[in-house]
Amino acid sequence: MSKRRQKITADMTVGKVMEIFPPVTAILARYGLACAGCSFNAEEAIGAGVRGHGYGEEDVEALLLEINEAIANYKVYQQDGVSITQAAIDKVHEFAGEQEREGYKLRLELEDEQNPAASQYLLDFAEAKAKDDQEIKFPGLDLIFAKKLKSHMAGVEIDWLVMPDGQSGFQIKTKANN
Repeated sequence: MSKRRQKITADMTVGKVMEIFPPVTAILARYGLACAGCSFNAEEAIGAGVRGHGYGEEDVEALLLEINEAIANYKVYQQDGVSITQAAIDKVHEFAGEQEREGYKLRLELEDEQNPAASQYLLDFAEAKAKDDQEIKFPGLDLIFAKKLKSHMAGVEIDWLVMPDGQSGFQIKTKANN
């Protein structure tokens, strides 16, 4: 079972819920809960936290239902050790349209190839695959990266997140920084 498919219950800690499903912070924010920044999130159960903010049992149940429905509808595609969410694919298409790059491939690069462990991942559009590129085909998106970086791409997860403060962006995590 994927960790994103796990059912969220009232007795799970807020921190565990955020680990399983990072986009939960936006759902919690709609309830007026800023759990991501709270020092209690590692120890407090989500149900106790919601009730502690003055909400009733019906609110706890409604919140859990909304979270579990969001998880059920959250699509993650994985191939060759790389994962990407449907939300990220949708946002790539949106940006491609805005930049007149429809049909382009998405290039994943390391900012500093000489020091990959300390480097950030970068995303860009590429019209075509270069001869030294590896290509991974996801539903509706072709991802490319330099073959020499293959070992650094294993375990990469690309997602699009909307934070409680309204900021949004791509999140690229690896096994090393999960």
